[in-house]
Amino acid sequence: MQQVSSFPNALRLNFPSTMADVDEVSQQARSFLLSHPSIPEPFSLLLALREALTNAVKHGNRNNPDLSVECLIGMCQ
Repeated sequence: MQQVSSFPNALRLNFPSTMADVDEVSQQARSFLLSHPSIPEPFSLLLALREALTNAVKHGNRNNPDLSVECLIGMCQ
């Protein structure tokens, strides 16, 4: 089960180790980053984030949906 906590300047993601969940939380992260126009190149950040989440699922948790991945995206002002 995905858990998403959104704050004005942060997004906390916690999800099972499946690629389908990586797809879903990547979309949520995209929406969060695009809602902050001060980010100069959100595409680069999204690409790096998706790669990190994919690595956590595939290599860290070995695609075991009983294990979860947690990620916090924060904005400094």
